[in-house]
Amino acid sequence: MNVFVIKSVVKDVKISTIFYGVIPFVITDILRLALLISLPILATYLPSRM
Repeated sequence: MNVFVIKSVVKDVKISTIFYGVIPFVITDILRLALLISLPILATYLPSRM
């Protein structure tokens, strides 16, 4: 949704350019999600220490 907001604010940039700029963030989000799914102890360690 943020991609379309950026596109509406910045008229002279193509939407494909915006999507290419977002790809690294999407990849890191997928990797982080995969890490938390494969090692759930990472998600529960810090709250258990408080």
